Amino acid sequence: MIDVSYRYDKLFRGKRVLNGQEHELSWGYYVRDLSAPSFPDCSELQKLGVEQEIVKSALLDIGKVRCAPIPEYFELR
Repeated sequence: MIDVSYRYDKLFRGKRVLNGQEHELSWGYYVRDLSAPSFPDCSELQKLGVEQEIVKSALLDIGKVRCAPIPEYFELR
């Protein structure tokens, strides 16, 4: 994961019903700290992705759309 000050791992707990039986479960999720101001700037990450040919783009009427496969995007260095 990308090490940034405005995100952290948070543990969630809940219940689900499967085949009529209730099960407790927990899972971790990488969340944004809503109490801290954050203005993420992904321009350097985007530049790396373009240089490494991970980020692809397409022109639309309203501008350029960029996309990248998530696993490769998270591993950019």
